Amino acid sequence: MNKLTTVSVAGGDTRNRYTAERLEELGFSVSLFGFDSFGDGLPTPRADTLAQALRCGAAVLPLPCTRNGKTLNAPFAAKEIPLKAVTELADENTVIFAGMIPEGFARELAAKGARVFDYYKDEALTVQNALLTAEGVLGIVIEKTPVTVWRMDAAVTGYGRIGHFLCRALHALGARVTVYARNPVQRAKAEAAGLSAEPLDLLPEQTHRYDVIVNTVPAPVLGEDAVCNARKDCLLIETASAPCGIDADACKRHGRELVKAFSQPGKTAPKTAGILIADTVCGMAKEANLWSHST
Repeated sequence: MNKLTTVSVAGGDTRNRYTAERLEELGFSVSLFGFDSFGDGLPTPRADTLAQALRCGAAVLPLPCTRNGKTLNAPFAAKEIPLKAVTELADENTVIFAGMIPEGFARELAAKGARVFDYYKDEALTVQNALLTAEGVLGIVIEKTPVTVWRMDAAVTGYGRIGHFLCRALHALGARVTVYARNPVQRAKAEAAGLSAEPLDLLPEQTHRYDVIVNTVPAPVLGEDAVCNARKDCLLIETASAPCGIDADACKRHGRELVKAFSQPGKTAPKTAGILIADTVCGMAKEANLWSHST
């Protein structure tokens, strides 16, 4: 028998609307909070207050949980939802699932007795999310460049999850892909996959070779010299979170096009991303003995 029967989805972007829909399909009674400006067409009932949302059996918060460390990531909310307000309302009956929870926020919630689960620590979800992100970036490349992916010269910094999936997709469509990475193991893996690979510190002097440069490294890697050396028609795409890897101010100064491809799954595949979040939350709830259900 289910122990957890009611859930709120508080904050988030379009994908969280689909998270709520999926949770309803799985038999939960679901309410939404922080979707004031989303518009009509939401059959899911809405919680009137944050307190009401947190007093459900569990609250599902967004991915990422916050973008600024101070407020909940809730672009459709009528007003900001401070993280402090969440911790003040939390108690021993509070159960929270969220993605990329700041350590300080998690500690404060735990100190109030709340049970906190970071669903983005689920390895399967991070891999699936990387695949969706790579697909979204590929769409940007196709849309924003005047040349075909076939025979395109593309550089990708880093060969982690996103870099791996993106390089594989570009290579499959006929692009000439070079991976730039500090880690020699990543370079070896890229070469084993049929790609070219170079040390990351060589990229600034080689940016002029590329039609597209995609950064996946969450650290400064493309500064003033690298941006200036890039061709005028080179498309620069940033996928990494703060502090980011591409100098945005340098792009403005030198007239280079920079696309900030953040939260791609929420923009290009919100339904798939939302379903994956819901299924991951349910899996974690089962493991914690909060919910038992078979479909």
